[in-house]
Amino acid sequence: MVRRSGRVRTRTEKMQEAIDQGSHEELTSLHVPWDVCHDQALDLQDDLADPIAFAASSNPDIMHYDEAMSATDKDEFRKAMKIEIDSHADNKHWKIVHRSLVPRGQSILPLVWAFRRKRRTSTNEVHKWKARINLHGGKQAHGVNYWDTCAPVVGWPTIRLFLTLMTINNWRSRQVDFVLAFPQADVECEMYMEVPQGFKVDGSRKDYALKLERNLHGQKQAGRVWNSFLHEGLVARGFRQSKVDMCVYCRESVTLLTHTDDGIFIGPDQKQIDHCYALLANEHTDKAGDKFRAFKMTDEGDLCDYLGVKMTPLKNGTIKLSQPHLINATLKDLGFDEKTGQKDTPAPSHIKLSRDVDGKPCEEQWSYRSIVGKLNFLEKSTRVDLAHSVHQCARCSADPKESHATAVKRIGKYLLSTRDKGFIINPRNHSFDCWVDADFCGEWSRVHWDVDPSTAKSRTGCVIMCGCCPIVWASRVQREVALSTTEAECNAMSEALRSVISMMELIDKAKDLGWKVSETKPNVHCKVFEDNSAVVDMVKLPKMRARTKHVNVRMHHFREHVRSGRISVSKVPSRYQLADLTTKPQPKSLFVSQRESIMQWEAEDMTREELLLPAKHLRACEIIEQFPLLIEQESSKHQPAQLSTGSTLRQGEDT
Repeated sequence: MVRRSGRVRTRTEKMQEAIDQGSHEELTSLHVPWDVCHDQALDLQDDLADPIAFAASSNPDIMHYDEAMSATDKDEFRKAMKIEIDSHADNKHWKIVHRSLVPRGQSILPLVWAFRRKRRTSTNEVHKWKARINLHGGKQAHGVNYWDTCAPVVGWPTIRLFLTLMTINNWRSRQVDFVLAFPQADVECEMYMEVPQGFKVDGSRKDYALKLERNLHGQKQAGRVWNSFLHEGLVARGFRQSKVDMCVYCRESVTLLTHTDDGIFIGPDQKQIDHCYALLANEHTDKAGDKFRAFKMTDEGDLCDYLGVKMTPLKNGTIKLSQPHLINATLKDLGFDEKTGQKDTPAPSHIKLSRDVDGKPCEEQWSYRSIVGKLNFLEKSTRVDLAHSVHQCARCSADPKESHATAVKRIGKYLLSTRDKGFIINPRNHSFDCWVDADFCGEWSRVHWDVDPSTAKSRTGCVIMCGCCPIVWASRVQREVALSTTEAECNAMSEALRSVISMMELIDKAKDLGWKVSETKPNVHCKVFEDNSAVVDMVKLPKMRARTKHVNVRMHHFREHVRSGRISVSKVPSRYQLADLTTKPQPKSLFVSQRESIMQWEAEDMTREELLLPAKHLRACEIIEQFPLLIEQESSKHQPAQLSTGSTLRQGEDT
């Protein structure tokens, strides 16, 4: 069968059987696999929203026992094994028992050795060799030796928000690492484990077992048990847990952000941070006489490398967040070097990336999923400019084609020229600003519409800023089909403001602790910039029309905030809509202008005095300051004029 596009449809075995049997019901189910595939892509989209929990790739520095023992630095790993065993034995994390004394019905769980080389983010130099004994959690039985497993970790939006507030307040930070974190907590239930290799016992190690006294790495519930232990210890010492983010704790003016066994203290001065650090490092007795063990920690000094992100304080008072090590590793996996050609944008503005169901399969030497995983972590951590292009490639991870591999290589060529870039935290006296946009059916394809349901979906894009520094950004396909541009924009605004409202509540808590948030507004306020007039009217006016009443529920969750004045919605000319960077590939001039407005790369080489002057490309805060003039220009239908700041706003090229 030949389609209008000229492509030949290949009949599957089931399709041929259905035709032979004349079963209409069988034929009507032929599109189901594509719907299922699309649903799986949406599930993947949700996973991609949390890059810290999403496995990026296989790391060559992480290895099992046989790999470590055959490596050139195996002697360092043997030393690390001895240190690991001695640490557990000296701290009495287990007891040696004869197997005959193990209660009947109790399983003796196997163990797994895990090895890793730890490198400095800034230089990629190996500075530590780690060996860790892990219980084989895959052999545990639910309801027998584990129950709940969920353990919260702080997300990047919260980290970026507090880094911005720290810069505004000129406060201090300190990074801490909990040593052998999980074994600091008691074991949840009675469990037994095999004796590890290298452990000396009288006779054969196969005649003995280890009765666990403390929570051990590898257990399914290990993270949750440790988090509960940490929470109880912090609350007993006077820390209060945030109701918005479970991993944010406050004591007086000091805030602690926790991510498993890593923590960040932020406070007005080092003296207050020292006091909080000492509280955790020493045993504590509360008013009821209950004793809480001291936490074993190491002081890592001022915040510089955290969760794979390099945080560089600049001389002009700003902070640069970048991931050069991850970019270099990605380029190496792609096989790129200095001779490889470079690109000015991560995606061409004239090509729509689709599933390409009839395309040639990806046959590259590198792993498509591994590269996309690294790019996703990079985008979600420091690179707003990659939001749209990386998300498009990630949606095709289940069945990558040659065209998708070409798109990934295009991103790599863009990174070649921007490998040392990230974004600059250069806050101004603004509260929250939310730039939100939707691309209504922007990915519709006349070729693949009948086999790819996602072509009928619109795309949501948003950039949420605090103090004009990017805190949250997203580029995702909407879950339902929008029937109009207005509905697509309403869906986008609803999704974006879910993050805004929670961030505003977190800021309210910071204000209660004496943190300076904004000098220009007495209350935490968010201004939403929307380029669709119908949406602006619907937000401000309660009237619901026949064509829009079905979006009423979606609007209600934030309309109360608009009515109370906590959120205001403003119409912004489309060519100044910064969220366009996350909804579609842009022409070079417009892409560069929007990238600089959000990420402020130009600020890296400026002095403190130059930061107060207008930039070559208007920053987001400068666009807001010029807002009345922009509206006047839009209404007069004239080209953007020379602004009083000395900068010119460029009109986007037509794609």
